[in-house]
Amino acid sequence: MHDIDTMPCQDPSVISETVGGELYLFNPKNGALKKTNDVGTLIWSLCDGKCSIDDAVKAITSSWNIDPGTARNDLLSFINQLKSEGFVTEDRTTEDNG
Repeated sequence: MHDIDTMPCQDPSVISETVGGELYLFNPKNGALKKTNDVGTLIWSLCDGKCSIDDAVKAITSSWNIDPGTARNDLLSFINQLKSEGFVTEDRTTEDNG
């Protein structure tokens, strides 16, 4: 797992829906479905291609009692899961330029 400086972007084709307080992500390109917890929901909201990894770690540690090292490792692991299932991309050209 390589270290990155900036959060990836949400893939614009991914459908996200909150049901019963839990966030569900669906990728229509490959049929992948993911249910996230509160931390995953926060991470998803920060996947804008602009937020730094350091700022995301701060957001996690300020909301939950977790040390920064563990938060960073868990964050990068979750981002890699999202990438492998096609929910996020590091391609900044998918961002809205409007």
